[in-house]
Amino acid sequence: MPKFSIVTPVFNNEKTIKRTLKSIMDQTHLDWHCILIDDSSTDNSVEEIINFINADKRFSLKKRSDYSDIKGANCCRNIGLKFCKSNWVIFVDADDTLAPNCLYKRSKDIVRFPYKDIYMFKTAVVNEFGEILWDFVCPTQEVKKIIYLFYAHKIPWHTMSLVWNKKFLSNIGGWNLDYERLQDVELSLRALLNKPKLFFSDQDYDSYYWQAQINTHKKYLARFSFCRIIKDYYTTLMNAYPNDEIFTRKIRTETQQILITLVKSYILYEKKDINWESLYLSLLKTLHISLSEIKSTEKAFNDKL
Repeated sequence: MPKFSIVTPVFNNEKTIKRTLKSIMDQTHLDWHCILIDDSSTDNSVEEIINFINADKRFSLKKRSDYSDIKGANCCRNIGLKFCKSNWVIFVDADDTLAPNCLYKRSKDIVRFPYKDIYMFKTAVVNEFGEILWDFVCPTQEVKKIIYLFYAHKIPWHTMSLVWNKKFLSNIGGWNLDYERLQDVELSLRALLNKPKLFFSDQDYDSYYWQAQINTHKKYLARFSFCRIIKDYYTTLMNAYPNDEIFTRKIRTETQQILITLVKSYILYEKKDINWESLYLSLLKTLHISLSEIKSTEKAFNDKL
């Protein structure tokens, strides 16, 4: 049976880290190791982790500051990836959990269908009481349609839903440090465009994403990342399937809708942000939006207090 490497970035997760690590320790499949990368936590996260390391040597702790000056979960994940001893990698955030048989079920599928680059499993979304609200289900196995779902932010799988072939993930560059939000969307788009060998499990959900309130700062970062996704991928996607007019039309329409939604939300509800305005206007120029529309948007930004 395959061995798994689990990578968990940590930053001030003292309220949830015990729940996460206990779910890993309780796996019925025993062949795993978990690399935790602390991003300079200021609470008791590290102390909680050390308690688990003392109880189970399959846990190990690295400090992000020993390897990079760049903060953030993506940098931590890339550091963890370098320390993975297994060819099969799972990313579990420090506030989410695995079902006890998660690794066992995934290992069985990997044995049955080896040599894949990405294995996709189901993740349930739960509330603060652990009650299941819904689950991530990929409605199609057609790569082109999955690409569209991610671009339209109709997310078909969670970060934790995947088992990565370490070599494939390393070869495509790992996690993108430029994305503080929507990093899973960016990585999935990049991976899918690299034509991976995919496996889709038909098993029931085996992991749990604990839904939390999105704070103002995360919404702020997401607004930038939506623009970056368009900037980085619009042209690539428009050229990815040149003979498929339906796909290119859907990408074009979705881009227009995202731009409209972003600017309306910003003007109506957000504080003035010159940096985001500059990014948005540069994006319009990159997309060859008409000069009249750009000037109209500039005026709306100038009128915003």
